[in-house]
Amino acid sequence: MSHPQTAQKKYVAYYRVSTKSQEISGLGLADQKYQVESYVGKDKIVKEFVEVESGLKKKRYQLDRAVGLCRLEGFTLVVACLDRLGRNASQLHNIKENIDLLCVDRPNMSTLEFSVVAGMAQAEAERISERTKAALEEKKRQGFKLGNPQHLTKDAILKSARLRKKRAIYSEENKRAYSLIKLLREKNLSYRKIAVELNSSGYRTSKGNTFSGKTVHQLEKMYEKYEENVRFNFERMGNTQ
Repeated sequence: MSHPQTAQKKYVAYYRVSTKSQEISGLGLADQKYQVESYVGKDKIVKEFVEVESGLKKKRYQLDRAVGLCRLEGFTLVVACLDRLGRNASQLHNIKENIDLLCVDRPNMSTLEFSVVAGMAQAEAERISERTKAALEEKKRQGFKLGNPQHLTKDAILKSARLRKKRAIYSEENKRAYSLIKLLREKNLSYRKIAVELNSSGYRTSKGNTFSGKTVHQLEKMYEKYEENVRFNFERMGNTQ
């Protein structure tokens, strides 16, 4: 059942798991969705964004889209708990200052409590990072080689080239461009008009060219397929927890 204070609001839900999500917080995707939907009501959630990424990383594609949509439409961003939104204290403060934010586990957080919780989230992530680095250093000290030059076969080189091409296509700039494409498509703008908007905002394709209606459409299709794969993996993770 939704709470009274949520009755008139519309929400954008953001869910995040990392490769060590269970170790860090115990909150998997299914748990986050259950907590959010139980609190605000599933019918009040107008959009969901899911992401597999470290909470310390500032540049997060799905988070950028969620925050952008909230700013554009005046929606409230809702998360199960603050560390699912991120583990970088300055980024958390910046989000809170620019949009309406609801953390289900602490719906009435004061400014002071927010600062404390954000600081603790960052400190915990930094400790995990330090432990990981220490473990790798210990492996190296014991003589383990982290990477093998013998693996540089012809197939490995070709695979590496394909990976570099894929990274260029899914660059941070293209991710941000796609965020804008999605928002403008929801407002029924044509691909040609969206290309004009992208070019005037300084965006360029992965090859450094200006956008056309065709390349906007191609980028949209690539990222839609990417989103489908991400959502499938999230649903599979949620069903196995």
